[in-house]
Amino acid sequence: MNLTPSLTTATVTAQLAHHTPPQARSALLAWADTLTEVTAEA
Repeated sequence: MNLTPSLTTATVTAQLAHHTPPQARSALLAWADTLTEVTAEA
């Protein structure tokens, strides 16, 4: 998992590797559910 906060804007980029532990993915998705004005890019 790679989390990258932006120093110039209020953004955080998260990349999940295919081998990221399921607990980490679940925790990140639960946290993301609390955010507003979310955009996604695939």
